[in-house]
Amino acid sequence: MENMFLLGRVRTEADQAIMTIVTQGKHYDLATLAAVFDLQGVQTDLALALMDWQESLAQYQEVTERILASPEIAARCEVTKIAKRLAPVPRPGKILCAAANYSAHVQEMAQTGFTGPKSSPKNAPVRPQEPYHFLKATSCMTGPEDDIVLPSAEHKIDWEVELAAVIGAPAKRVSQARAMGHVAGYVTVNDVSCRAATWREDRPNIRSDWLAGKSYDTFFPVGPLFLPAVFVPDYREITLRLWVNDVLHQDGLARDMIFSLEEQIEYLSQMLTLEPGDLIATGTPAGVGQGKGNYLAPGDVMQAECSHMGRQRTAVRL
Repeated sequence: MENMFLLGRVRTEADQAIMTIVTQGKHYDLATLAAVFDLQGVQTDLALALMDWQESLAQYQEVTERILASPEIAARCEVTKIAKRLAPVPRPGKILCAAANYSAHVQEMAQTGFTGPKSSPKNAPVRPQEPYHFLKATSCMTGPEDDIVLPSAEHKIDWEVELAAVIGAPAKRVSQARAMGHVAGYVTVNDVSCRAATWREDRPNIRSDWLAGKSYDTFFPVGPLFLPAVFVPDYREITLRLWVNDVLHQDGLARDMIFSLEEQIEYLSQMLTLEPGDLIATGTPAGVGQGKGNYLAPGDVMQAECSHMGRQRTAVRL
């Protein structure tokens, strides 16, 4: 798409954390660009940019136009030596995750003994009446190149690549028809999960423990790039993929969600206000480790991506 850009955060070799604008595969220092092109008010803090996303979006579009119109000048602002890629979005107020939201994933989890919806005679999951979401602690969020730290080698730690929507305008009791107007953009996330802790045998009357199952430190790598929603004609066409040690395990389309993003926003916004910067992780396709009894071990390397948003690379260690 013409004038398409993405946003990132990187640590330079000079140990500076900076916000970048990415176009035609090149990272540019956003603050330096604004100074060079004498553009006033350009936000270099995405947390603040999301508070007035439409204004910030217009600013970033103007910056991109200047880059493309004056490539020789823009070249002076290119970031060519990146020490590390960081999470492109700030730590959100809320991380809301959709559980069991891809049909094939529901089937694979039900086959392993995890509670799932009843099946029809054709073995197709019955669509529940409403989405199911859980909160994931914001403290477990990390960058796209940070290590995943296992609590132990016996905890059955699993992977879940997901497309996450970033809220760009407050949403309270929003209809499906208006839901997408509250989405600023998208990022890739990996909802790393502790299967051994999710179901509590010592609490049969409660059973599930989503806090212990989902919120260990480092269990939510985000990034590497933020893709503005304006450049996504249909999020349902986004592909989600995840590899472990270069073996492809997950390969799905967002259109396979049981509950669409619009339905999730409508559902969530009936009970709480979605605020700028909040993340909604929309579910994971089939291919998680639980389905094969295959879990992460020290020394493993995961790679995860959603279309156009770059690829995470996270090493696993104790």
